[in-house]
Amino acid sequence: MIVSRLFRSKYLGGQDVVDEFINMTIRGLEIKEFDTGEKPVLYFEGEERGLVLNRTNANAIMKEYGPDSDKWIGKRLVLFTMPVEFNGTTTNAIRVKIPKAPPATQPADVIPF
Repeated sequence: MIVSRLFRSKYLGGQDVVDEFINMTIRGLEIKEFDTGEKPVLYFEGEERGLVLNRTNANAIMKEYGPDSDKWIGKRLVLFTMPVEFNGTTTNAIRVKIPKAPPATQPADVIPF
């Protein structure tokens, strides 16, 4: 049992990504107020909790899908974790990457050179 799951947060965190990679589809983005100010929160199909976007993840998404978050809806992301330094301690943080496109298929009668 993953004990941290007994104390579920309102938002996704590194402890929630226990598989190596999780494929998700974006369903929307909202701006939420936190103690430290407003932050964007990304929501996914099939998941009630959102992912609070940091600059690193937002830049990775914008690089592939552009700066308009309305155009992100329906796009795919892969969530994974990696160790990061936070307040002097190492912790697992969620990172995002864009899934690779499947290779183009060729008709059976075409022989590649």
